Amino acid sequence: MTPTKTPACNSASAEGLAQSTPEQARKQLSERGIAREKYPIALSRACEERDTELIRLLTAAGADINAEDEDGTPPLRRAAEYGHADVVRLPP
Repeated sequence: MTPTKTPACNSASAEGLAQSTPEQARKQLSERGIAREKYPIALSRACEERDTELIRLLTAAGADINAEDEDGTPPLRRAAEYGHADVVRLPP
């Protein structure tokens, strides 16, 4: 039997992000150069790239998981298109 990898969403840093207050999350995003009006695009790209830490940070900051990106595609659909089922199943 092949050992399974622990998904990034279960890492200690991701757990810390999940516990971030919205204010803390917005501050961290601002420090990364991600302005609030760019959350939908950033969330869509994070779903494409399977960046679970950024996804958790954006959702903690209040990013709308149903908001469409510049192509009219919601982030979860983008994740599904790229075959990232683990992103689609991330707990809130």
